[in-house]
Amino acid sequence: MAGNNGTYINILLNTLIRKNECLKKISNLEENQEKILSNPDLTVEEFEEMMSKKQTLINELESLDKGFETVYDRVKDELRINKGYYKETIEKMQSCIVGITELTVKIQAMEERNKTKADSMFAMRRGQVKNVRVSNQTAAMYYKNMVGQHQSGQSYFLDTKN
Repeated sequence: MAGNNGTYINILLNTLIRKNECLKKISNLEENQEKILSNPDLTVEEFEEMMSKKQTLINELESLDKGFETVYDRVKDELRINKGYYKETIEKMQSCIVGITELTVKIQAMEERNKTKADSMFAMRRGQVKNVRVSNQTAAMYYKNMVGQHQSGQSYFLDTKN
């Protein structure tokens, strides 16, 4: 066994533990996002803040994955050759990987539900914006017509029928 391999293998385990913790935070954010998306008074800022927090955690996950791969490439032969020596650590890593897999599946399901809710909410908001736009256009046309009639000197109450 080479000198630093034990340290590298512990780094692998710690990376998996950190990844598990990061996924738990994402899971909590997904649950909060579900609640927020159910709120009819949701603001764009709240939604963007939630997405920003989630993106930060996703970036951390990607960094952990890259680091894990780099370290694993250094010690994979050692783990394979001396798996009996590292049995306890390997079992802990396997347990972490099972937890990571379960959390990933759970998060994917929540993301799909939240995406459906978000799409529905955004469609509703687009409809509201469209209604406001149409109302504003109608009011502007009414105002324009009324100003035009008033300028021509006609009375609002004059009956033009003969």
